[in-house]
Amino acid sequence: MELLGWFVAMVAAVAGGVVGWRFGRISGGQPYEEALVDLQKALESGEAQVDAGDPGAVRTLGHVVADRWVPRGVEREAAFHEALDGVTRYLKETVEEPLEAVSDGNPMEMKDAINEAVGALQDLEFYTNAPPVGSDKVDLSGLLREMATEFNEDSGVEVRTRGIRSGISAVGNEEALKDALFLIFHNAGQFGGGEPVDVRLRTRDQTARIEIRDRGPGFSAAALSKAYDPFFTTLPGGLGLGLTHARRVLETMGAKIHLRNSEKGGAEVEVSLPLA
Repeated sequence: MELLGWFVAMVAAVAGGVVGWRFGRISGGQPYEEALVDLQKALESGEAQVDAGDPGAVRTLGHVVADRWVPRGVEREAAFHEALDGVTRYLKETVEEPLEAVSDGNPMEMKDAINEAVGALQDLEFYTNAPPVGSDKVDLSGLLREMATEFNEDSGVEVRTRGIRSGISAVGNEEALKDALFLIFHNAGQFGGGEPVDVRLRTRDQTARIEIRDRGPGFSAAALSKAYDPFFTTLPGGLGLGLTHARRVLETMGAKIHLRNSEKGGAEVEVSLPLA
């Protein structure tokens, strides 16, 4: 975890007095140095409790580390079992149970069940494929209009791209960007209950920003904190790899993704790419 690496480096600096010196010089306050030392001792003892003159952000960091930090070996083992459980659950719900339900049925029912099972397996294979590499100039205005039409035809959910001006291009991989955006559109359509999905394209600070908003209840606190965790999903039968894969694809091309709840209601996903 990035937090773990940064935190270990910080605690190591505390042991040498470096961070304490910097806090003393910059803020003039001993509580920060004391809080960091207390945090180091608390972690070493396993208590992970910090209380040194209400050190604010440092105290919050202590709670985060106490709640999130686990030894690296345990972390890998837990992630492995979580992934295994996620795949097992997905295969049981989308392949095994549907086929068992029609095992004694008529040939047409069996054919439909097999097609659905094959589709589920193809979806799983899609998520395991490495993202395409390479970047070029992508016409975002045209791409979003094209995808809006295709997604509406495929899912029946309207994607509104009103107000998108022409001529906005960014640096990225067009096919990979389509894959990521389709996954985001799919999530928006599902959580928005089939209501129209709004897409806005704007530019700022040499960056193109694609904002995708649904009409659903918005992200819960748990969803915002775990949305990128593999196999985390609140949908029955869902695999929970959509946003995980979308972020992986986008970061491969140098793009970023950010989740939030819109002031207008619903969930909003922002994808940002460097302008071409």
